Amino acid sequence: MFGLIKRSDAPHQVKRASMFLLSYALIVLVGTLFYAFESGGEDTRELFRGLIRVAGISYIAWWLLSLKKEAWWFAVGACGFLSLLGLVGIGALLYAGSIVSTDYYLLVLKLIAPLYLLIHALVILVREDTRSLFIARHA
Repeated sequence: MFGLIKRSDAPHQVKRASMFLLSYALIVLVGTLFYAFESGGEDTRELFRGLIRVAGISYIAWWLLSLKKEAWWFAVGACGFLSLLGLVGIGALLYAGSIVSTDYYLLVLKLIAPLYLLIHALVILVREDTRSLFIARHA
């Protein structure tokens, strides 16, 4: 999938945002599969939620390469919403004091790394030079 992005004729900054979104989807997939194996496959609802999120973000990342204005809006909305949920999740963990020293890798895998990727993609997408690519193409 990353090879498809590199071969695309989209501008460099759009490719970078798509790569960040695909990296986010990959981390979510790893976290979802880890949770599914850890729970013994009993909680299928979480597995389906994770797979739907992976499919949705992967589609948005691919859709961004077409430089359609709607793709930009969906990407900004999804990045903003999921970033807000990640910040609330980290805040709730810190407020509750439920961070255990042995679970730091899960905290990084499930919250901090995905949040970084989403915020970085969001910053790339809302910059003036990237935003103008989507507006100028359909204005």
